[in-house]
Amino acid sequence: MAKHPQLTPSGFSHDVKYWRKEVSLSIQTLGSLGEFIGSIAVLITLVYLAVQTRQTVKAAKQRSNSDLLSRRQELMMLMTNDRDFIEVFSKGCSGERMDSLDAQRFTSFGMNLSAHVQDAYLQYKAGLIDQDVWEAERAILGVCLAQPGFMDWWEHRRQYVTADFAKIMDDCDKANMVLYDPETQSWQRPDAGRFAKDA
Repeated sequence: MAKHPQLTPSGFSHDVKYWRKEVSLSIQTLGSLGEFIGSIAVLITLVYLAVQTRQTVKAAKQRSNSDLLSRRQELMMLMTNDRDFIEVFSKGCSGERMDSLDAQRFTSFGMNLSAHVQDAYLQYKAGLIDQDVWEAERAILGVCLAQPGFMDWWEHRRQYVTADFAKIMDDCDKANMVLYDPETQSWQRPDAGRFAKDA
């Protein structure tokens, strides 16, 4: 009759140590695997947040550009829809005499235009619009500041904008407006003159 091997105390102790070692290695392996999976999850989360942030910034820029364009169109519509206001703006830019009502209309337009361009400057500083968009908006007010009458108005109304923005506009290039000359039937940029020669 075959005899079963006897488990000696020393053999039992060896098996227990081996089992404990295996369990310890398994726990360490699981711990390392858990850390690896956790790192991958953190990386995925960071990538997702980066993509979301980029999309949010892009959407904010698109809204800012759209808002600026809409406000600019509203200001320009005053010129295209109201011939009387073209006359007012022309006189104001040239420094001609106006009655108190026309002077107030010119002031209101000047303040709206200044506020619009200042808002573009603040959005540019905040990173909501690109530099070329800001420079395009700045050029609108810069052209007006090249007119003697508007420049005189600006000197008396600059307190309604921030000192930082006022300095930016003082230092910017001021090109004269492109005007239509009915005599030559061509567009020109004169050194001086009214906003519309035939107004």
